[in-house]
This record gives sequence, structure tokens and C-alpha cells, in this order.
Amino acid sequence: MLTGLSISQFTIVDNLNIEFTAGMTAITGETGAGKSIALDALGLALGGRSDSNLIRPGADKADICAIFNLDNLPTVQDWLNSNDFDTDEECLLRRVITKDGRSKAYINGQPVNLQTLKALGDQLVDIHSQHAHHQLLQREYHQTLLDAYADCSTLLSQVSAHFNHWQLALRQIQQLEEQANESEKRKEFLEFQLKEFRELGLQTGEYDKLEQQQLLLANAESLQSACQETLDICRENERQSVISQLQHCEHLLAPLMAHSDNIKDAYELINSASIQVQEACQALRQQLHHTENHNGSLLDIENRMAAIHDLARKHRTTPDKLLSLCEDLEHELAGIDNNKTLLESLQFQVTHKQEQYESLARQLTQIRETAADKLAHAVKQQLKALGMASCEFILLLNTDYDSPRSNGFESIEFPDSLPSPCKR
Repeated sequence: MLTGLSISQFTIVDNLNIEFTAGMTAITGETGAGKSIALDALGLALGGRSDSNLIRPGADKADICAIFNLDNLPTVQDWLNSNDFDTDEECLLRRVITKDGRSKAYINGQPVNLQTLKALGDQLVDIHSQHAHHQLLQREYHQTLLDAYADCSTLLSQVSAHFNHWQLALRQIQQLEEQANESEKRKEFLEFQLKEFRELGLQTGEYDKLEQQQLLLANAESLQSACQETLDICRENERQSVISQLQHCEHLLAPLMAHSDNIKDAYELINSASIQVQEACQALRQQLHHTENHNGSLLDIENRMAAIHDLARKHRTTPDKLLSLCEDLEHELAGIDNNKTLLESLQFQVTHKQEQYESLARQLTQIRETAADKLAHAVKQQLKALGMASCEFILLLNTDYDSPRSNGFESIEFPDSLPSPCKR
């Protein structure tokens, strides 16, 4: 129900706040007193058309707020939830009109377009004036009236939810089936590509190691020459080698260390240098041995690198990104396989959700049929009390089990003539 209406700078109104309580509220006054201003303002808050002429002279904008209590309106609460609006016991509609003719609309503080505001407003208020009975002529509203009379909002929400889940699963199945043929071709292609990756057997960091080995072996001759010449200088020439000269210096200084600290320091430094040169020679011998043992593998390394380059070129990437690409292809292939499992799951869901929907929808049909008889009888009694005993009120339920809808199997109508057959 409407609990409050706030009007600011609208027509002749400066500021006006009206609070409404449960029960009937009547606003009375002489013609021209401004009774219709509140109604016009409420109409704007509900999504009616605006005009900059409605702004109070001298003001920049008109601002109208309407507050509604939703305790007894579960369908409105469901609508707000389904459209991602904050919901609690109250709902606030706001409309702002500016001097340039533009307007802004809000639902619970969130900006919305005028169509959305009107869609909610139509569910909250039914304004009846001399020519404002059009909602009673809308067939969709006939169902709303019957369902409200039958008090079946909870069951109706369940029917709608199961229908939506059922239809969603059907659409997903359709999409997966449309993709199935293309996916099968894609799967074959992916398997072919992954076979090439597996045959290559590329390891993490392998290409970097191959590059280092290739660079080393490609320069093996100059490397061997440099290592051997250095060894000759340091050790191989027994009389003139660096090591023999250092050892000779040690022999000269050793007897004199006790006489001078400087000589002692010099001796220790020469001894340390001698040890380091010997270690350097050992490292050079190992390098020579390593190079000699791998001279025959340069061709194998270059062939391996060429194979990696060929696969990278085929996939328009670089060797260092091949393993990452392989993982992406495996992930895509797994996704195609998962689609088959998903399709089987969805097919089960479709059957399950359809059965649930049909069971609940048939319950809804029974409730509506019972309520339709009671409502038709109650309306006829009211018409009789008003002196229209000869009037007929026709409530028509068109139940079609072959055309399920989100609101059940029925289309409900209050026809303006007696159909045949009809549900009274």
C-alpha cells in the first residue's frame, strides 16, 4: 500500500508531505482546490509522462517520491529481486523533472529508465478515473486478479521458477547440440596437434639448454685452442710454466719468512696464487674433456633445435611459448569432452524440471478452477446487490497442456460476450 507521498516544486506546490495509514483515505475540497495535484504527482512517480511546464515557476526542478509497503505484495518483491533491486518492507519510487524537459527515475535509489519504472508502477497502483479503467480490459491483468483472489502467489512463483530453469536447460542443450558437429571437427584437429607436441616431447627449459650447448660446440675449436694454450702457459712447460715459477718463488722465500713479516705475507700470497692456478688448470682440463666428448653431438643438437623451430613456426609462436600453447590446447580439448558430460547432465535436468513444472502447474490449474467458480459467484452476488440481477460475469480459463507458459497452462480472460464453451 501507499504509505507516503512527497512533492517538491510541482505545479503550484512548494513542498508537501502526505502520510497514509491503513484503510481508506479520502481527499476532499472544492473544485480548483488542487486535489488532482497529488494524483498527478503520484502518476509521475509511477512512470507517467512528464513536462517541464509541471515545474513550479521559479524552481529548477520538481522532485516527487512515493513510498510503498510491500508486506502483502510478494509478486512485487519477486519482481524487484529478479531485476536486482534492493528489497525490504518498503519500496521507494522517485521522479525528478528538470527545466530542460528531461526526467530521471529511481527505484530504491537506483537509476532506471522510464519503462522499468512504469512496469513496477503498474503493479503497485491502479488509478481509476472517468476514463482510466483500461487495466481491467487487459487480459494479462485478468490472470493477476484471479491469482490474487486464489492467494496462490507462492505456488505461482514456484511454477515460474521451474519453467525458467526448464527453458534455460533447453536453450543450453540447443546451443551445445548446434556446436556439437563443429566441436567434433575441432576435437580431431586438437588431437592431431597434441600428437605432434607429444612426439616432440619438449621439456621445460630444454630449448635454453640446447642453445647453450649449441653455442659452446659451435665454438669448440677456438675454445679448445684457448684452453690448451692456457694450460701450456700455466703448467705444461715444466721450467717456464706459471706454476713452476710460483713454486720456485716459494722455494726462495720459505727460509726467509721468519726474518720478515712482509716476506711471510708475500710467501702466503704466492702460495695461494699457486693453488688457484692449479685449480684453474683442473677446470680447463675438465672443459677440454667435455668438449672432446661432445664434438660429435653438435649435429644432433642442431637437428633437435630445428624440430622445435619447425613446430613453433607452424603454430606462429616462439620456442619458449610452445609448452604454454600445448597446455592451452589440452585445456580446450578437455572443455570439449566436458561438454558431452554437461549435455548429459542438462538432458537429465530438462526431464526433471519439466516433470516438476507440470506437476506444480497442474496444481495451479486446479486452484484456479476452484477460485474461478468462487470469484464468478461472488461478483454476481455483488452485481445482484447493486440491482443488476440479470448480469452475467464470465470468467474463462483456456487451459492448453501443449503450450506451457511461465505462469502455468492457462490463459485467463473476462470476455465481454458469452463464449462457448465457457467457464463461469
